[in-house]
Amino acid sequence: MERGAADPRPRWEYQLPGSVQGGIATIGSHDGQAAVIASSSGDVVALRPRHRSPATRLWHAQVGPVYRRPAVDAGSRTVFVPSADHRLYALDAADGRQKWAFDAGAPVLSAPLVTEVDGQERLFVSAGRTLFALDAASGDALWSVPGRGFSSGRAASDGRRVYTAADDGYARAHDAVTGAPLWSFSMATGTENHIALYSGWDNVVAVGDGVVVVGSVSSSWGLDAATGTLRWKLAGSAMYAPALVLGDGTVLLTTEVGVMSRIELATGKVRWQTNLAVRVFNAGVVIADGVVWAQSADGKLLGVKLADGTRQGQLQHSLVHCFSTPAIAGDVLVVGNQNGMVTGIELP
Repeated sequence: MERGAADPRPRWEYQLPGSVQGGIATIGSHDGQAAVIASSSGDVVALRPRHRSPATRLWHAQVGPVYRRPAVDAGSRTVFVPSADHRLYALDAADGRQKWAFDAGAPVLSAPLVTEVDGQERLFVSAGRTLFALDAASGDALWSVPGRGFSSGRAASDGRRVYTAADDGYARAHDAVTGAPLWSFSMATGTENHIALYSGWDNVVAVGDGVVVVGSVSSSWGLDAATGTLRWKLAGSAMYAPALVLGDGTVLLTTEVGVMSRIELATGKVRWQTNLAVRVFNAGVVIADGVVWAQSADGKLLGVKLADGTRQGQLQHSLVHCFSTPAIAGDVLVVGNQNGMVTGIELP
């Protein structure tokens, strides 16, 4: 197939052992940005992308198996890597050296969230059926909430409350300082087995403009952040691909069957909707120069104009399953696949 002017172009590849299943993080400023990629073999690398020459490896670290996206602190000094070996690792962003490791007592299969609470950086992460709040600098546990449902997604926070979803069928809010429960919202009904399957066990929660966005395999909900009261509900399984709050009163939702929608946070009104006609699992979207780039499960990168949802370029960069959310590092889109291949892609 001939490439058009609006189509991305692959420029380089980097092979990692294992599978790149977790999303990709970035460190550094725009001119010196690097991509941090972790694999199921526990290999973690920082790559400095380039357009037309191979990426430069800045450092390599070894931890336990990684299945979710690492997080980075606000100053781009520390990378937090979740692992199935029960630990959350803090690595120095400059050289990959381990700063600390927190033993959660269960596989850390959720993506950590770094946010500021009362002027201090905090980490929120789920392991097994427990939600933890940690001091980002030391790794010390500040509080924990046991006995919840299992979650492999990611929490959200507005600095006052932390919001989660789990396989017991509930979305919840906890006080970000103390962990005290504030509200809960039932996302599923039926038998216990059905709840585990259809609830938000893999949901990456989003929050913006006082609205919390949660999803299951059947619906998405907009909830009042303070009370948990239902604001709106939309049909469609937008649980797997992370919702993206745009900062202008809207949020992007992508369903597992490739329907992308730009939604008004306050009302749930759909501004535009487009059907990409692909499967999307866990691999979310990134935005560059007014174009939303979605990664499909079958190795396609698909562009959509943010303004109106019209299609804008595509690239079949892999024939292997892709569940990793891409990242923009400098001017290069970086994505990984289940064979451990990392690809640097030049955007139009």
